[in-house]
Amino acid sequence: MARRQRQKSGNPMIRWWESQRDNHLNILYGVTTLGLGGLLWGLSFFLFLDGVNEYADLIGVTWGILLVGSIALSIAAPELFRYRNQLMILQEVLDLESRATITKRRKEAEEAATLLGTIHQGRLLAHYEKFNIRAGRAFAPTVHAHVSEDSVISEWWNADRSILSAKLGMEGLSNPSVHRTVIVSTLTAIVLLIWNGLFGLVRMEANGSRDRALDLGAWMNLNLGGDVSSVTRDTPGFDLMSLLILVFLIGVFYSTRPSNETQASSEEE
Repeated sequence: MARRQRQKSGNPMIRWWESQRDNHLNILYGVTTLGLGGLLWGLSFFLFLDGVNEYADLIGVTWGILLVGSIALSIAAPELFRYRNQLMILQEVLDLESRATITKRRKEAEEAATLLGTIHQGRLLAHYEKFNIRAGRAFAPTVHAHVSEDSVISEWWNADRSILSAKLGMEGLSNPSVHRTVIVSTLTAIVLLIWNGLFGLVRMEANGSRDRALDLGAWMNLNLGGDVSSVTRDTPGFDLMSLLILVFLIGVFYSTRPSNETQASSEEE
């Protein structure tokens, strides 16, 4: 057992991972996102873009991206779910206002905070101080009670209240699942619109290349009964409707940032 522990501690990758404990959650978010992106790109390339026939030069690279993305996703995603579960446990304890209930859940909260790093340990200790609770002996005795700021991406992704929900007055947009769905869906739509304008998403023939851009203005006019002979255009190029929708989506995506009103109220408290 002692030999195994020495070998484990001597592994440079393990040492580096342990030294980045405060960044574990952000690293897992990043790796999971990149892995999912690589997997989706590979599937889209082979199943929807007909990459084997149209982009033969990218087949090898795409296979590499697909393989690396799948491996990264299979490794990082389960760990991310575990870390997210511990973060939810810790957040539940931080939201408690009963000293007896906090003391009852102290062990699981301290285990979660230890896993998540010193930032979350500090948050828990600061919560303890409000209720005059003493931390367990094994719980990070050298950590001072302070609350450090999360990274910009993590704060954006985990925002309790976004600018969008604050401006519209819709608390439903503050729901974590809805908030993240808006982020992912708007970002995906932005990428598709830009790809459509630069490279094209439409093929003119069954076995042809996807080298034509969908003209959204003409397409909408056609659906409204207009007499439009073609709803595609040469690339690169953007029609007016695509530009307007793109600007709108960028505005929506930008408005998913954390609301300053929430930050101001937390600072006053």
